Formats: sequence, structure tokens, C-alpha cells
Amino acid sequence: EAEGAAEAEEGSADSSASATSAFFAALASAVEVRAEQFNAQGLANLAWAFASVGGAPAPVFEALHVAILPKLREFTGQGLANVAWAFATAGHARALFGPLSSELLSRLDALRAKELAITAWAYATAGVVDAPLFDAIARLATRRLGDFSCQGLANLAWSFAT
Repeated sequence: EAEGAAEAEEGSADSSASATSAFFAALASAVEVRAEQFNAQGLANLAWAFASVGGAPAPVFEALHVAILPKLREFTGQGLANVAWAFATAGHARALFGPLSSELLSRLDALRAKELAITAWAYATAGVVDAPLFDAIARLATRRLGDFSCQGLANLAWSFAT
């Protein structure tokens, strides 16, 4: 009986994974067509979700990129960090990071320590060299070291050493 239960559980997990995969495939098609209709929070959530499940076809991230650019000022600090993380994680970062840097620099002081660490990690992961942004993050992080978690400090160190 235990063997049969384990097989049923495995079959259920396969079915769930298949349903989730089908959902993300359908969602990718919808996002390609409707990305510009989403608000900043929705765009950040979509980018994060696609990156978290292993990415999406390049056209999806291109549609997100196009939709994000005119709305950069509408993103929260967390939204900007999440977008940077998502695009770096999914390997679609390079074209977005220039305009993203400008927006980040304009309000870097308002970002929380976690957002600074995520942003630095994303740029380093994507291989995007942005000396003005990293200099500004370094100055701010030096003043606010006590605000960072141990993981945040480790991520910052890695980002600056990469």
C-alpha cells in the first residue's frame, strides 16, 4: 500500500508540474501581447515569477523590457531591485540595465539595504559594469553597514569582487 501511495503522490506531483508548466506557457503568450497594460508592480511580479520558474522565452522578457522602460519612475525600490534580479537571473539583463541605472541613481538613498544588495548582485551576475552605480552603492553601504543582514553583506562583497 505504501508503494502505491508513493506512486500516486509522484503522479500527482508530475500532474501539478505539468499544469504549472502549461500555465506559464499560456501566461508567456498573454504577456507578450499585453505587457504594456500592466502597472509597475505587475511587471515586477511577472519578471520575478518567470525568472523564479526558470525563465521564459526571450520575447517575453523583451515585451517586459519594453513595458518597463516608460514606467521606471513608478517602481518602488523593491520593484526596481526585483526587476534587476529577475532580468539577471533569466539572462536577459543587458539592455535594461542602462536605463535602470539612471533611475536607481536618482533615488539610491531611498533604497533599503536589502534592495541595494540585490541590485549589486544582479548587476554583477549579469556582468554589467556600472562604475557610477557601484561607487554610489559603496558609499551608501559604507554609511549603512549596520542595516545589512549578514547575507546582504556577503552578497555585496561578492558583487564588488566579481
